Amino acid sequence: MRRMEAHVPVSGIGDSSEQVRQSIIARVKSPRSSYECTLRFLILKKVTLDLPTTNVNIANWKIPEHIGLADPQFNVMGKVDLLIGAEVFLDLLLQETYSLGPDLPTLRNSRIGWLISGSYIAKPSRDLNGLKRNKNAKNYFNGRQFKVKVENM
Repeated sequence: MRRMEAHVPVSGIGDSSEQVRQSIIARVKSPRSSYECTLRFLILKKVTLDLPTTNVNIANWKIPEHIGLADPQFNVMGKVDLLIGAEVFLDLLLQETYSLGPDLPTLRNSRIGWLISGSYIAKPSRDLNGLKRNKNAKNYFNGRQFKVKVENM
């Protein structure tokens, strides 16, 4: 991919800010459908912390087999490869939703596969590390995360 010069200020929570100096143009293709688009991505050292901040046990979640998740590994801690902005995000969303049940996230269909969003209340753990994991899992599901395949242009 060819890098291009960019001068874009990016700010985050609190007083955090960074001057982005490079960007790329890439075609994003869904692994689940024929959807594709061309986007400009700003190049950062790191998009955010690894998400989720700890692995989330989804063994008791009843996700129907016919639902193709945009990110089948959404519950496994890992690096965020890219962040798609609001200019495209709403265009990705479809109307169909599926509830996993009380105290569990909701699934939302999209052009790139099903997304998982919402609160997650984990069963209390008997150890202090478990309490930290439960809080981190809930914080993770308040955001949206998915992975897509990026091809060179």
